[in-house]
Amino acid sequence: VFPGRHRVVELETDKERFLAPDGKSVTVIMAGIQLQLVFLFACSWAVSFALDTPNYLIGRGIFDMTGPAAEINMMGYANPAQTSHGIHLRQFARAFIVVDRTTNKRVVFVSFDGCMGAQLVTLQVLKQLKAMYGDLYSEQNVCLSGTHTHSAPAGFFQYTLFDITSVGYVKETTDAYVNGIVMAIKIAH
Repeated sequence: VFPGRHRVVELETDKERFLAPDGKSVTVIMAGIQLQLVFLFACSWAVSFALDTPNYLIGRGIFDMTGPAAEINMMGYANPAQTSHGIHLRQFARAFIVVDRTTNKRVVFVSFDGCMGAQLVTLQVLKQLKAMYGDLYSEQNVCLSGTHTHSAPAGFFQYTLFDITSVGYVKETTDAYVNGIVMAIKIAH
C-alpha cells in the first residue's frame, strides 16, 4: 500500500500501521472486504491489460488439494495434540500461466491453500510436469506459494523439524498437495 514503508499489524484492532522511512507512522483501517475489492480490481486490470496486449497468453486453473480430513495436526501449530476433526472448507491450488507469444517463454505461479511451500512438494510437482510437458516447466519458471493458512494439514515436509508436531511425514498430505497443484497447472496449460 505504501511503497518503501515497513508494515506493522495490530491484530487486536483490525488496523494496520505503516512506518514511513522518517519514523512517522500512518494508520490505515482496512476491512477484509476492502482488501478483497482491491485484489479484484487489480486482477481485472491485469486481465484487461493482457487482453489488450496480444503478446501475452494467460491460462488459469483451479483444483481441489484438500488433504486428510481428520486426525492430522494442522501445519504451524506447535501442539501435537491439536489435530483436525473434519473439513470446514476445502483447500485449492490456483495456477496462473503467462506466456510471452513473441519469445514463447512462460512463467507459472501457483497459490495454494497451505501453510507454506516445501522443497519435497516442489520437486514432486516438477517431476510430474516434466513427465507431462518435457522441459517446458522447470525450477526456472515455476513458483509455488502457500497462502500461509494454519488450517491445512501438516506432514508434507522432508525436514524433521517441520514434521515433529505432525508426528512425522504424512504421505496423504503430500500426495494431495502435489496432485492438486499439478492438476491446477494442467488446467491452466
